[in-house]
Amino acid sequence: MNNSISTSAAGAPKPHDKALILVESSFQLLCAYETISRYSLDYVLALRMTGVGRNDEQLKRTAAALGVRYVEVVARVQKIGFDMLSAWPILLPLLTRRYKHLFLGSYFSRFIRILRRGVRAERIWIIDDGLATLLAQAEMVKSGVTYDLVTCLELPELPNQTILHHKLESILALNSVNYTDRSLFIGQPFVEMSMMRKEDYDDILAASREASKSRLTYVPHRAENAERVAVLQRSFDVDIQYPITCIELDLVREGKIPRQVFSVMSTAAFTIARMFPETTVTIFPSLLEGVDPQQRETVDYARTIRNMKISETDAATRHDLVR
Repeated sequence: MNNSISTSAAGAPKPHDKALILVESSFQLLCAYETISRYSLDYVLALRMTGVGRNDEQLKRTAAALGVRYVEVVARVQKIGFDMLSAWPILLPLLTRRYKHLFLGSYFSRFIRILRRGVRAERIWIIDDGLATLLAQAEMVKSGVTYDLVTCLELPELPNQTILHHKLESILALNSVNYTDRSLFIGQPFVEMSMMRKEDYDDILAASREASKSRLTYVPHRAENAERVAVLQRSFDVDIQYPITCIELDLVREGKIPRQVFSVMSTAAFTIARMFPETTVTIFPSLLEGVDPQQRETVDYARTIRNMKISETDAATRHDLVR
């Protein structure tokens, strides 16, 4: 399987092809940047402001760090109908043009699905949305409607599908990096989403701190509650580092790559493992079984990654980190 975007894949963009790109998160923007850079696209980039947590701030800072031009579309999750009416003067020029390619940052987003119907494009691609991409592939199989894909995950192509693979090489090329003895815990809002008990999440953080070979830094997710993060800092004596852009880009810009990363289960854990092969990444997915619809597919995929460890222990023995 290809380890970088292939320019010979069926229907792959050609230099200066006109493209409309719609993204909603900083990670989606990283993958969009990869595509823009590889193909020298004549692009229009729309950033959707969701109004969720620190998402919009991170998204705009990521765009500024990458130096991409963009239009900003406010369509808050809680006020999407009202906001789309207000954003119509911005949206109308986007919908009246013709494009060779349409790149969508989320397969499941209601906002993107609404806009997709009005865009005139010869070819539609789904941009990598992290672990949600695994679920998107499964949904395409069920529906029988397949879209092409640009992803950093090593996924096989579905029938009649073209996948352009990459390792975020254009992001890595932005700076030279060195490995350090830093240890990170990548946070997720599983407690806020009622997907995990606070006590279980705390136990996983405690196990990670115990297994860490250096002082642990906690990197909060953009949707995590700031008060709960402050409690974690006091309770577990960890450093807190809010990402300025998104964690993958922050690490490259700093040039200091941690040798250990821990997470319950997050997109960043997988992308860091793929981008930085000398980093050992440990995930704790077992408590999401029956709660996260993509948990089984994610664990199966994790087993294929050489530098990723999986803790499959129960609550009583969770401190044992095993593959």
